[in-house]
Amino acid sequence: MKKFNYQLLYLLLPVFLGFLAFYNLKDVPLANFEDPLYIISNKFLKTVSGENISALFNLPFGVSYRPLTFFTYFFNYDAQGAFSVQAIHSLNLWLHLLNVGLVAWLVYLLTSQIGVSTVTALLFAIHPTKVEAVALGMARNETLGAFFLLMALISYLYYKQYSQQKWLLALLFGALFGALFSSLTALVFPLAVLLIDKWKEQKIDTIVLVVSVLACLGVGVLAGNITGFTLPNYEFAPDYNLFERIVLGFYTLAFYVFQFLLPAFLAPMYAYPAELTILHYVGVFIGIGLLLLAAWLWRKQPQAAVALAWFLVFILPIANFYPLGGKYFAADRQLYLPSLGLVLLLVYGVHQWLNTNKKMQWLGTTLAVIVTIAYTYQTYNYLKKWEDHVELWNCSINLDANNYHAYALRSEAFCGKANRTHNDFEKIKNEYLRQGMFSAMKAIELQPADVTNYYQKLQVHKILQDYPGSDTLLTKIMTMQKDNWHSRYERAEIRKKFNFDEGIREFSIVIKEKPDFAPPYEQRGVLYYAQKKYPEALADFEKLVQLVPNYDNAYLRRGSLYHALDRVDDALVDYNKALQLNQYNKETYYNRALLMMKMGNQQQACRDIDMALQLGMQKIDVIAKEICGQ
Repeated sequence: MKKFNYQLLYLLLPVFLGFLAFYNLKDVPLANFEDPLYIISNKFLKTVSGENISALFNLPFGVSYRPLTFFTYFFNYDAQGAFSVQAIHSLNLWLHLLNVGLVAWLVYLLTSQIGVSTVTALLFAIHPTKVEAVALGMARNETLGAFFLLMALISYLYYKQYSQQKWLLALLFGALFGALFSSLTALVFPLAVLLIDKWKEQKIDTIVLVVSVLACLGVGVLAGNITGFTLPNYEFAPDYNLFERIVLGFYTLAFYVFQFLLPAFLAPMYAYPAELTILHYVGVFIGIGLLLLAAWLWRKQPQAAVALAWFLVFILPIANFYPLGGKYFAADRQLYLPSLGLVLLLVYGVHQWLNTNKKMQWLGTTLAVIVTIAYTYQTYNYLKKWEDHVELWNCSINLDANNYHAYALRSEAFCGKANRTHNDFEKIKNEYLRQGMFSAMKAIELQPADVTNYYQKLQVHKILQDYPGSDTLLTKIMTMQKDNWHSRYERAEIRKKFNFDEGIREFSIVIKEKPDFAPPYEQRGVLYYAQKKYPEALADFEKLVQLVPNYDNAYLRRGSLYHALDRVDDALVDYNKALQLNQYNKETYYNRALLMMKMGNQQQACRDIDMALQLGMQKIDVIAKEICGQ
């Protein structure tokens, strides 16, 4: 019986230390950028159905394509049917820890050196640039895509080692398609296979190479058709010419290397420079130097060349040589898988040097301990900033005082703090709102053409209940976007507070522009009801039921109208339907209790009153005493 190699237990050490480094992830809320739009508000993630799953395979995310990643969010709901922040972060962290184990496994298969594989996996696990990929819910495509791609590469190594067994080939391509549908990073898989073969000095497997190329081309074309990345949306990125784009591309390469080597100035994505400076042109020489170094090492030190080439192969497609659009030229999460090449280059290089300098063995251990402590501290420190989004966006603003989007998101973070502050602490709440207003105005000053900045300022006005200011801002937004019916709807909601007729007129315009949009029918119906224009109100509520048949308040509204018209049987049917759709609607219980009293069913009325009270219905104590003696 073959003796167990206890050295392999060392491979578990990086997983354990990675878990410790990210232990405080449990205290991090969902980020206030990308996560609310693409996770919390994504209607296709509410329930698992064939229709929703099909929609995910036709859903673009900017210039990316990640249907399998979206599918994993189905497993992050809690028992109440809402997204669980803890579940989202837990799955992200477990994916990262699995990747750490796979990195250790892959490097061990390549080098047969337990020390090299352990240290490489350890630095991969705790590197501070991993924080964004783990803490940002929408960055799961990086960890999930890496998991499948690493599995595919490990399968390939075993496939070549064990007489090309077909089940390993099936596992390889299954993992490859998992990677391709999780993250477009996997499109460079064929090049990664060539690098593996170069490292192992083994013959290229033509079948694997050809099939993987065809698979990547097929998914790439599909993704291009869905995302339309051939027609990029620049948003408010500077319109660089070809020469400037090349400069920025090489600078991006240098920037990522700098962030990896000295991760002391991290921020959630880095804004495009308004203009290129001498620093960016210096970056050109560093970027070109990386390419030349890889070419030189290819002949002299093949393993070192492969490690550096790994970084270049994965980072070049996103290095801004091609204008993919967006507001940022770089993001830490995009360094997730490419950083493996840089880690391996350093660790394997130091290992080779120590092999020729036996007396310096202590130096390798010392360096590993120092770097581990430094990276762990920085990871912990940066993760703490993700707990407070104001501090998080201060990181971006400190790096670039002209980052208007960071000011807008910091304003949103201040608004979130104000909403969570109890009214008893009015002074603190007002200070948050003052800071939020300042940040929103700064964003508008820096980029007056971006309508989202005005929306953020609108959020502050709403919390302050400054309705005239909100009305003025919405009018401004409507002049910037002529066909923005959503802004008109918001303005109608504000104007109804002061004048029912004005609200009805505004809602009617929205209905004319967007006849299949349900909310204005509900709002206009309520206004008609308040004016006792029952036929008009009934028409709106019936349209509401038609448009959103699973919306409990649609039946509550129509039931209330039937109740006012003494159509008690129709009212009871609608109230029962509303409670069937939502058994926690306290207003429905209260309304049905009043209807039961009218129908002479006091026992049922008391049960409904009791349910309304249990669910937190306010100001019905007097009615409860009159009806039920409570």
